[in-house]
Amino acid sequence: MGPLRTAWWQACVAVAGLLAGSRPAVAHPFDDGLAGHRLKLTISEDYVQADYLVEEPVPWVLRDLRAFLAGVPQPGAQDQERYTQRRLEEFEGGLQLYVDGERTEWGRLPWAGDNGVGDRQFVVYGLTLRAPLDASSPDQALHLLDVNHSDVRVARMVEVWGDATVDLRGCSLWTDPEGGPGEDYSGDWVVGDRFAELRLTRRLQGPLSAGWARLGASMRKETMPQKVGPAGIAGPTPPWKAAGAMLAIVGLIGVAVARRLRGGRG
Repeated sequence: MGPLRTAWWQACVAVAGLLAGSRPAVAHPFDDGLAGHRLKLTISEDYVQADYLVEEPVPWVLRDLRAFLAGVPQPGAQDQERYTQRRLEEFEGGLQLYVDGERTEWGRLPWAGDNGVGDRQFVVYGLTLRAPLDASSPDQALHLLDVNHSDVRVARMVEVWGDATVDLRGCSLWTDPEGGPGEDYSGDWVVGDRFAELRLTRRLQGPLSAGWARLGASMRKETMPQKVGPAGIAGPTPPWKAAGAMLAIVGLIGVAVARRLRGGRG
């Protein structure tokens, strides 16, 4: 065989060993020719964490492995590990975080799932990344850029999670480009570049607002952090019901006081 055909065959053998006996990837619901990016962004008062999963079609991996193994006479498991680590470094560098306009580097945490394995459609790579936030700052602007696979179409699914201490309701995931109300795409697959860029402001909640959210979560037996959307984390009752109840109580107190005053004058 010529050098290129040999490298191609070596890549095929490496991927066949990679996929044999592996668990199927939880693939995006579109055709095989799209990469899939899943991002769960968890934000607290003092950190932002990205759980980031990339699904690459097997033919793409084969082509890349062919180039990677071109100078390797006898590929082995260590070469597969080197390849996986290289891809993880590339994907980490391609998920860019800016805090208040400044590029912030990620720290890598252990990934809980499989890595560099897949099924006959996709090979999956996963990262858990975390960066610090300033807990003493009431507001911090976060800007996330996903530039991985920037030259091809990508299916993306993004979720934002938070706890009771933060207000994340201004996220671009559910606002229009001018900042007004928009459709909530949290947890939906979207093809294209719309959510390759995500903007939001992490605002610290006051004690009353945080306590209200915690009480609501506790009454619903929910844990923190939890997935949030345009309405944030709900309290024990919808705000309009709580306001209506408060007005009713104030009205009843007013009526009782008025009756007492009239009785005293009589």
